[in-house]
Amino acid sequence: MRLTKAPTYADYVATFARRKKGSDTKPIFRDCQIHFANDIFTVVRTPKWWESQNTAPQMMWAIDPFNIVTLYAEPNNITIRNRLTRAIGRWVYSDQAKHKTKESAVRINKTTCYSGGSIPYHMGLQVQLTPEGEVGSFINPRKDVKILVKKDAIKTVSTSTARLRKLTITMARMGVFDEATTKRLDGSYSFVPDVVIKQVSDINYQDPLGEDAEAVFYRGMDCAITPPQSGFVDGQWTRIPLEERRKTYHRNIIESGMKALRKHIYEETNSYERVEV
Repeated sequence: MRLTKAPTYADYVATFARRKKGSDTKPIFRDCQIHFANDIFTVVRTPKWWESQNTAPQMMWAIDPFNIVTLYAEPNNITIRNRLTRAIGRWVYSDQAKHKTKESAVRINKTTCYSGGSIPYHMGLQVQLTPEGEVGSFINPRKDVKILVKKDAIKTVSTSTARLRKLTITMARMGVFDEATTKRLDGSYSFVPDVVIKQVSDINYQDPLGEDAEAVFYRGMDCAITPPQSGFVDGQWTRIPLEERRKTYHRNIIESGMKALRKHIYEETNSYERVEV
């Protein structure tokens, strides 16, 4: 998508004037409509059928006669972020790599290029546009906040889950999960455990049993990265043996499962803190 200047209030007046005779809205962007009431233009988006089961129209943004744009959308997919980019003429994007511990990983560029820094996106952010469609200022930006785990909680949770981690690793080495992981490594996702799997919230991590280890492992399988079948070994592209791939996959799964468990424990024990940066 090419970055362009934001439409001003005058542009909305001109665009809305070209609506069909008798219509109260003007379609834009293939999935949005402009509405007009009380001297304010609002843009509403109707999600496509493949995006979500919730098809309720979503308020995207509004612009008043003073060229103040108020952003209302929850930027949970790239299509919405692209629409917001068009609304203010600055990139709105998600950057989990650099901002994964931030309260908001969705960013707005301060300038028209990525090297100019960014501010966190939040619903209700207001942007003052110039008559030419440039960003004059961000009226009510919020400070960047990191959501961090308290240091004492990290050690406490690591110690309290150590037995469960060791039990899960031992069961994996004994081959308890080989059938499931072999099918996944062969490209099949149809495997269903023949045991009832506990929810993460029900795992007994302080005095664990086999069923608790199973819950950790199968929870980890939901999101663990599957190792590739081939790769460079001693400078040569070669097929990686199944057993080696399985060991790598088991490590990925157990770490993913333990991460999900730790996240639950941190939430339940109020172990997160907000730190302004």
